[in-house]
Amino acid sequence: MKLTMVLIRAGMTRSGREGRQLGTVDEPLLDQERERLRERAGGGIYPEADLTYVSALYRCRETATLIYPRVPAVVLGNLRALDAGVFEGMTRDEILKDEAFSQWAEPTQLAACPQGEDPYRFRARCAQAFRLVVDEMCSKGFECTAIITHNLVIGTILQRICIPRSAYRNWDIQWGGGYVVEYDSIHSTAKLQAVL
Repeated sequence: MKLTMVLIRAGMTRSGREGRQLGTVDEPLLDQERERLRERAGGGIYPEADLTYVSALYRCRETATLIYPRVPAVVLGNLRALDAGVFEGMTRDEILKDEAFSQWAEPTQLAACPQGEDPYRFRARCAQAFRLVVDEMCSKGFECTAIITHNLVIGTILQRICIPRSAYRNWDIQWGGGYVVEYDSIHSTAKLQAVL
């Protein structure tokens, strides 16, 4: 069965504008970002959807309401952002200067950030959330759904389903942007249809 899925990154917040690691920090969208998303939605940038699935964080729920004001939203806990532990709220420069980063980064970054989420568990919960969406689409006969979540969640999902495979960090997703994919539920693969 072919399914259309719209994967959208939440709009920009104050910390996002400042280049801070958001993670589980729960902030509203900037006023100007709300207006920008309304304009994009009014311009027909986003495909119509039968249902939206959103991260519980406010920036995602607010983005969903602005883009799809008349579409029901289902909050999925497994779509939440990666918990970056002690690095949350810090800029990239602050993280690189932090002693905890230099200790964590050696020899690899396969371990969880200090006081953060295990990356293997993060990838597993992203896959679980995606599978739930696919199963509901198939069982309810939905043609198109939107998933409104976080940059790294979207990249992790795309890395798992898209052909050719690509490291999740290679997906460049703008604030309020994303991808439209056609997902083949029989073969568990997807093709990119559009960039938002």
